[in-house]
Amino acid sequence: MPMNALKTLRYSRGLTLVELMTALVISLVLLAGVAQVFVANKQTYQFSQSFARNQENSRFAVNILVRALRNAGYMSCQPGYVQNFLVGGGTGFDWDEEQSVEGYDGSSVPSALSGKLPSGVSLVSGADAITLHAVSGTGLRLQADMSDPTDDITIPADNGLSYGDIVMVADCEKGAIFQITSADPDSTGIIGHTSGAGTPGNTSSRLNKAYGTGTELVRLTEVSYLIGNKKVDVDGDGTADDVPTLYRYRDGAANAEELVEGIEDLQLRYGIADDPNDPGTVSKYLTASQVSAANEWGDVVSVEVRALIASLRGNLLDTAQDLTFNGATVDTSDRKIRQTANVIVGVRNAIR
Repeated sequence: MPMNALKTLRYSRGLTLVELMTALVISLVLLAGVAQVFVANKQTYQFSQSFARNQENSRFAVNILVRALRNAGYMSCQPGYVQNFLVGGGTGFDWDEEQSVEGYDGSSVPSALSGKLPSGVSLVSGADAITLHAVSGTGLRLQADMSDPTDDITIPADNGLSYGDIVMVADCEKGAIFQITSADPDSTGIIGHTSGAGTPGNTSSRLNKAYGTGTELVRLTEVSYLIGNKKVDVDGDGTADDVPTLYRYRDGAANAEELVEGIEDLQLRYGIADDPNDPGTVSKYLTASQVSAANEWGDVVSVEVRALIASLRGNLLDTAQDLTFNGATVDTSDRKIRQTANVIVGVRNAIR
């Protein structure tokens, strides 16, 4: 064998076991570092996404409640005298012109309301709920004079109204609240208001005056807000988790509609203006049960809204938050990101 070939074999040795183990250890250290950076970045991303989503959900929930509360009790041109022709005044059913706001403590949400949550959604225990009365949509002008208070009312067709809707006709001097009894007001534009039909029905077919052309007719609506737990597999582990969600129920709808996730609790207090010498000025804030006990729903001029918002995912924080809400310590052992929102809203149409 040539000498140069022997030299090549002598200097072409492989790695020793020590060198190989050293290389493996270095590679594992580098891989561990890369994995740690990846995990840290993923955790930071999840935290940032959840925190931003909390902020967005909080703003959305508060804004929609604020708008609804400010609109509560709006009655178009605000006639000086309104006569309610609904049987029983509509109190506790569809409309009470003296009560634009009605709330429920978490332990007293009526089953008639909680039963409107979609299938599989359960009421969040302890969370308050609220029902508001207001005008829905824009007003419709009468197309012909009524010659007698018992006459049908004529408005434009394709108006979106239905048999059984609660409406008010008003000319800014007087107004009348009644239930539509004509079969197809949407396509005909004919608004009947006979007694003895529908629920709750009308006490009389004769309104408080014969309204003229140009008088406005508006639909009155009842809108409720409540918190329900829906089931969602948040972590992708095959197990459905409770996701607290704000729902809105509009009268006549089959079910409440979902608005925004992550609203874990809702607590409401009501500002009462009961001093006749200082109308419009809040003298005290009460819970719903306290307002009901004092029969002061007609004196509510503001609402304090307090909401607890939680991220959908848990284990986003290194340690549990130290958080108090509604005077009680919140269980944060799931290490979700939580924050609170607090705002006082004036019920504009109740302030006189």
